[in-house]
Order: sequence, then structure tokens, then C-alpha cells
Amino acid sequence: ITYGFPVQKIKSNINVNSGIVLGSTPSQLRGLNNSSQNQSINLGLVWSTNISSQIDIQAQYNTSYNRVFNSITQVPTNYINEGVFTKMHFEIIKRMVLEIESQYNRYSGLSQGFNQEYWLLNSSLGFRCLEQKNLEIRLYVFDVLNANRNINRVLQNTYWEDVQSLTLTRYLQFGLY
Repeated sequence: ITYGFPVQKIKSNINVNSGIVLGSTPSQLRGLNNSSQNQSINLGLVWSTNISSQIDIQAQYNTSYNRVFNSITQVPTNYINEGVFTKMHFEIIKRMVLEIESQYNRYSGLSQGFNQEYWLLNSSLGFRCLEQKNLEIRLYVFDVLNANRNINRVLQNTYWEDVQSLTLTRYLQFGLY
């Protein structure tokens, strides 16, 4: 469910979202009937503004509480994932555009060594060309802090597993748009 509304005084929009996911999956484990119950509650808030033709800002918060219960093991597992995301777009000098994105991720309730928090920072600098500004030359820097990680909890009918995968870290990209 998402509900959004404008806030005229500060030239902004606010969106609030929430959701509940319930699932039940039957299976067999060592010849015994098993039922895996998955429950997830999600909440989020987004604020966006277009202060002027030169400045756009967006901030977002999301959290997810997850619970998994298997009828055979009778041991529930609970974990939380939180994220904060911001994006700022500035036209700093005529035709010169600066964009900065930051993202904070926090995991708790996972296996030892997987409960982590980290910041990602991406930025780009672009120049708008041609008379109508319809060509942009842009240099991107991804993962400025060299902190990118990929953590997931894999849920199956009879087990769960925390996984950290190799992921692309800091790199540069040049683009024409």
C-alpha cells in the first residue's frame, strides 16, 4: 500500500508505503511433513523535492522485518534489513551537472559475521552540450568509499542460508547521453 501527498510549503512530495507478505510452503524433510511459514512486514517513507530547475533531492527510508518458522525444527529465525537512500542532483554551473547518491544498508538477525552495516557513495559529473542541452557527457564514479557488499538470506522450504557474494566495487564509467 502506498499513499503519497504534496507538501506545497516546501515544494515536496511525501510517499508512505507498507506491506505484509505471508507465505506457507509445504515440504518433506527426512520423510516428515514440514511447513515453512514466511512472514514479512515492510515500511517505507520517501521525500522528494524539486526546489528549483537546478536542484532535485530525494531521500528514502525502508525497513523490513522478516520471520521464518519451520514446523519440524520449531526454531524461528528473525532478521531485519534497513536502508536509507539519498539522491541529489545539482546544476552547479551553467550546463554542468553534479549528481550524488548515497545508500546506507544495515542487516541484523543474520548469522555471525553477516550482521553488517555499510555506506555506498556514487557520484557523477556531467556537461550538457549542444544548443538544446540534449547531449550529455558524464563521468560516473561508483562505490567511492569502496565499501560495496552483497549480503542475502536465502530461504528454502527446509533450511535458510546467509550468503555474501563477490560484487563489483569501485569503478569509473564514461557515458554519452
